[in-house]
Amino acid sequence: MKLALCAIPLFVVATCSAQQSGLVPSSKQHFVITEAKTISIAELQQRNQSKARGTFADAKMAARRGDHSRSITLFEKALKTDPLFSDARNDLAVELIVSGQTDRAVDQLQQLVQLDPRFLIAYTNLGVVLCNQKKFPEAEAVVRRALNIDPNSSKASLLLGLALYAQGNRGAETQSALEIAARSNPLAAKLLKQWFGVSDVADTAAPN
Repeated sequence: MKLALCAIPLFVVATCSAQQSGLVPSSKQHFVITEAKTISIAELQQRNQSKARGTFADAKMAARRGDHSRSITLFEKALKTDPLFSDARNDLAVELIVSGQTDRAVDQLQQLVQLDPRFLIAYTNLGVVLCNQKKFPEAEAVVRRALNIDPNSSKASLLLGLALYAQGNRGAETQSALEIAARSNPLAAKLLKQWFGVSDVADTAAPN
Protein backbone atom coordinates (compact mmCIF):
# COMPACT_ATOMS: atom_id res chain seq x y z
CA MET A 1 0.00 0.00 0.00
CA LYS A 2 1.46 3.35 -1.04
CA LEU A 3 1.11 5.98 1.64
CA ALA A 4 1.26 9.48 0.20
CA LEU A 5 1.59 12.41 2.57
CA CYS A 6 -1.52 13.97 1.11
CA ALA A 7 -3.51 10.82 1.85
CA ILE A 8 -3.50 11.46 5.57
CA PRO A 9 -5.53 14.53 6.60
CA LEU A 10 -3.52 17.05 8.60
CA PHE A 11 -0.33 15.12 7.98
CA VAL A 12 1.63 17.79 9.78
CA VAL A 13 -0.21 20.16 12.07
CA ALA A 14 1.59 23.38 12.82
CA THR A 15 0.54 24.71 16.20
CA CYS A 16 -1.17 28.05 15.97
CA SER A 17 0.21 29.79 19.04
CA ALA A 18 3.25 29.75 21.26
CA GLN A 19 3.08 27.63 24.40
CA GLN A 20 4.96 28.06 27.61
CA SER A 21 8.24 26.24 27.27
CA GLY A 22 7.83 24.53 30.61
CA LEU A 23 10.68 26.31 32.32
CA VAL A 24 9.89 26.78 35.98
CA PRO A 25 11.62 29.61 37.81
CA SER A 26 13.81 28.23 40.56
CA SER A 27 12.71 28.85 44.10
CA LYS A 28 16.34 29.57 44.87
CA GLN A 29 17.55 32.95 43.79
CA HIS A 30 20.55 32.48 41.52
CA PHE A 31 21.88 35.61 39.89
CA VAL A 32 23.89 36.56 36.85
CA ILE A 33 25.41 39.84 35.72
CA THR A 34 24.12 41.13 32.40
CA GLU A 35 23.93 44.62 30.91
CA ALA A 36 25.65 45.99 33.99
CA LYS A 37 22.68 44.86 36.06
CA THR A 38 22.15 41.93 38.40
CA ILE A 39 19.11 39.82 37.49
CA SER A 40 17.92 36.39 38.58
CA ILE A 41 18.16 33.29 36.41
CA ALA A 42 14.35 33.19 36.38
CA GLU A 43 14.18 36.74 35.03
CA LEU A 44 16.72 35.91 32.34
CA GLN A 45 14.69 32.85 31.34
CA GLN A 46 11.55 34.97 31.09
CA ARG A 47 13.37 37.46 28.87
CA ASN A 48 14.60 34.67 26.61
CA GLN A 49 11.13 33.15 26.39
CA SER A 50 9.61 36.51 25.46
CA LYS A 51 12.28 37.10 22.81
CA ALA A 52 11.79 33.60 21.40
CA ARG A 53 8.02 34.11 21.15
CA GLY A 54 8.57 37.27 19.11
CA THR A 55 10.89 35.44 16.73
CA PHE A 56 8.40 32.56 16.57
CA ALA A 57 5.64 34.96 15.47
CA ASP A 58 7.87 36.31 12.70
CA ALA A 59 8.66 32.75 11.60
CA LYS A 60 4.95 31.90 11.42
CA MET A 61 4.34 34.94 9.21
CA ALA A 62 7.17 33.91 6.89
CA ALA A 63 5.71 30.39 6.68
CA ARG A 64 2.27 31.77 5.78
CA ARG A 65 3.89 33.80 2.98
CA GLY A 66 5.52 30.63 1.67
CA ASP A 67 9.01 31.89 2.50
CA HIS A 68 10.16 28.57 3.93
CA SER A 69 13.85 29.37 3.96
CA ARG A 70 13.20 32.46 6.05
CA SER A 71 10.81 30.66 8.38
CA ILE A 72 13.35 27.89 8.99
CA THR A 73 16.02 30.45 9.84
CA LEU A 74 13.68 32.21 12.28
CA PHE A 75 12.46 29.02 13.97
CA GLU A 76 16.10 28.01 14.46
CA LYS A 77 16.82 31.43 15.91
CA ALA A 78 13.91 31.07 18.35
CA LEU A 79 15.27 27.69 19.46
CA LYS A 80 18.72 29.09 20.05
CA THR A 81 17.12 31.58 22.41
CA ASP A 82 14.84 29.00 24.05
CA PRO A 83 15.80 25.38 23.27
CA LEU A 84 12.75 24.09 25.18
CA PHE A 85 10.24 25.95 22.96
CA SER A 86 8.19 22.95 21.80
CA ASP A 87 5.95 24.78 19.32
CA ALA A 88 8.98 26.27 17.58
CA ARG A 89 10.71 22.90 17.26
CA ASN A 90 7.53 21.26 15.92
CA ASP A 91 6.91 24.03 13.40
CA LEU A 92 10.56 23.95 12.35
CA ALA A 93 10.08 20.26 11.56
CA VAL A 94 6.95 21.08 9.54
CA GLU A 95 8.83 23.65 7.48
CA LEU A 96 11.71 21.24 6.93
CA ILE A 97 9.24 18.64 5.62
CA VAL A 98 7.68 21.17 3.28
CA SER A 99 11.17 22.07 2.07
CA GLY A 100 12.06 18.45 1.39
CA GLN A 101 14.52 18.16 4.27
CA THR A 102 12.90 15.10 5.78
CA ASP A 103 15.93 13.73 7.61
CA ARG A 104 16.45 17.03 9.43
CA ALA A 105 12.73 17.10 10.26
CA VAL A 106 12.91 13.61 11.77
CA ASP A 107 15.88 14.70 13.86
CA GLN A 108 13.95 17.70 15.21
CA LEU A 109 10.87 15.61 16.02
CA GLN A 110 12.96 12.97 17.76
CA GLN A 111 14.59 15.69 19.84
CA LEU A 112 11.18 17.11 20.64
CA VAL A 113 9.73 13.88 22.01
CA GLN A 114 12.81 13.57 24.22
CA LEU A 115 12.61 17.15 25.48
CA ASP A 116 8.80 17.25 25.83
CA PRO A 117 7.50 13.66 26.23
CA ARG A 118 3.86 14.78 26.53
CA PHE A 119 3.81 16.82 23.29
CA LEU A 120 1.33 14.67 21.37
CA ILE A 121 1.62 16.33 17.97
CA ALA A 122 5.33 15.56 17.78
CA TYR A 123 4.60 11.82 17.93
CA THR A 124 1.88 11.93 15.28
CA ASN A 125 3.94 14.12 12.95
CA LEU A 126 6.88 11.76 13.37
CA GLY A 127 4.60 8.78 12.82
CA VAL A 128 3.39 10.21 9.51
CA VAL A 129 6.92 10.81 8.28
CA LEU A 130 7.99 7.29 9.23
CA CYS A 131 4.95 5.76 7.53
CA ASN A 132 5.74 7.68 4.35
CA GLN A 133 9.30 6.39 4.57
CA LYS A 134 7.83 2.88 4.91
CA LYS A 135 9.49 2.48 8.29
CA PHE A 136 6.40 0.85 9.70
CA PRO A 137 7.82 -0.83 12.83
CA GLU A 138 9.36 2.49 13.89
CA ALA A 139 6.12 4.31 13.10
CA GLU A 140 4.15 1.78 15.16
CA ALA A 141 6.39 2.33 18.18
CA VAL A 142 6.06 6.10 17.92
CA VAL A 143 2.27 6.19 17.59
CA ARG A 144 1.86 3.73 20.45
CA ARG A 145 3.60 6.32 22.61
CA ALA A 146 1.14 8.91 21.30
CA LEU A 147 -1.76 6.67 22.28
CA ASN A 148 -0.33 6.33 25.77
CA ILE A 149 -0.82 10.10 26.02
CA ASP A 150 -4.25 10.18 24.37
CA PRO A 151 -5.89 6.78 23.78
CA ASN A 152 -8.66 8.43 21.74
CA SER A 153 -6.41 10.33 19.35
CA SER A 154 -7.97 9.86 15.91
CA LYS A 155 -4.77 10.60 14.05
CA ALA A 156 -2.61 8.31 16.19
CA SER A 157 -5.20 5.53 15.89
CA LEU A 158 -5.26 5.91 12.11
CA LEU A 159 -1.47 5.78 11.93
CA LEU A 160 -1.39 2.70 14.16
CA GLY A 161 -3.90 0.96 11.90
CA LEU A 162 -1.87 1.86 8.81
CA ALA A 163 1.42 0.74 10.36
CA LEU A 164 -0.01 -2.55 11.57
CA TYR A 165 -1.75 -3.34 8.28
CA ALA A 166 1.41 -2.56 6.30
CA GLN A 167 3.27 -5.10 8.46
CA GLY A 168 0.73 -7.79 7.66
CA ASN A 169 -1.39 -7.48 10.78
CA ARG A 170 -4.97 -7.90 9.59
CA GLY A 171 -6.34 -8.76 13.01
CA ALA A 172 -8.56 -7.26 15.67
CA GLU A 173 -6.04 -4.68 16.88
CA THR A 174 -5.75 -3.12 13.43
CA GLN A 175 -9.52 -3.06 13.03
CA SER A 176 -10.01 -1.56 16.49
CA ALA A 177 -7.50 1.22 15.80
CA LEU A 178 -9.28 2.13 12.58
CA GLU A 179 -12.67 2.04 14.29
CA ILE A 180 -11.47 4.60 16.84
CA ALA A 181 -10.04 6.79 14.09
CA ALA A 182 -13.15 6.44 11.89
CA ARG A 183 -15.31 8.27 14.43
CA SER A 184 -13.90 11.53 13.08
CA ASN A 185 -11.62 10.62 10.16
CA PRO A 186 -13.14 9.85 6.74
CA LEU A 187 -9.97 8.13 5.51
CA ALA A 188 -10.07 5.71 8.44
CA ALA A 189 -13.73 4.97 7.69
CA LYS A 190 -12.87 4.29 4.06
CA LEU A 191 -10.03 1.93 4.98
CA LEU A 192 -12.17 0.18 7.58
CA LYS A 193 -14.78 -0.61 4.94
CA GLN A 194 -12.19 -1.57 2.32
CA TRP A 195 -10.07 -3.81 4.55
CA PHE A 196 -12.61 -5.22 7.01
CA GLY A 197 -15.99 -4.71 5.37
CA VAL A 198 -17.17 -2.52 8.24
CA SER A 199 -19.28 0.44 7.22
CA ASP A 200 -21.23 1.25 10.39
CA VAL A 201 -18.64 2.39 12.92
CA ALA A 202 -21.30 3.29 15.46
CA ASP A 203 -22.17 -0.40 15.79
CA THR A 204 -18.60 -1.53 16.34
CA ALA A 205 -16.76 1.21 18.23
CA ALA A 206 -17.28 2.07 21.84
CA PRO A 207 -18.25 5.68 22.56
CA ASN A 208 -15.60 8.21 23.57
